[in-house]
Amino acid sequence: MKRFALPLIAILTMVSCARQGQESEQAEEVALDQTEVIENKQEAAPTPASEAEFFAALEKEDGVKSTPSGLHYKVVKEGEGAKPAPTSTVVVDYKGSFTDGTEFDSGNGISFPLNGVIPGFSEGIQLMSPGAEYILYIPYALGYGENGAGGVIPPCATLVFDVKLNEIK
Repeated sequence: MKRFALPLIAILTMVSCARQGQESEQAEEVALDQTEVIENKQEAAPTPASEAEFFAALEKEDGVKSTPSGLHYKVVKEGEGAKPAPTSTVVVDYKGSFTDGTEFDSGNGISFPLNGVIPGFSEGIQLMSPGAEYILYIPYALGYGENGAGGVIPPCATLVFDVKLNEIK
């Protein structure tokens, strides 16, 4: 599968660059850079053992709490008012990253139902009141599991989310 996935990424990148008016040499360089990043991520793919080490170190940090499910979190700022239910729709600002700090997603004013996201994210948001800001440390079992997601989230990836709960709808 890797044999076919990387050239496809390179081809799509080159086509995208060509549409933006970049020279073919520039497009090829961008495609090769992206291919190298993907290969490096595959070589450094997370494992359950690396996750265990990460959480063992995290538990020694001040202010980090955990739930029975294995979700870890740190309160940056408490909010006020009610907490969302498992089926609530919420509005959040967030930044998602891997344990090495590499950001994979972010958004501001994003609205979604809590029963439509990964379990660890939903569980963490339910601990918060509007105005609260937390850092959620989500083990792979509460995230995208052993399969990962869409080539962006590798298998067994521990996820870190900086989240601000703006509103419960």
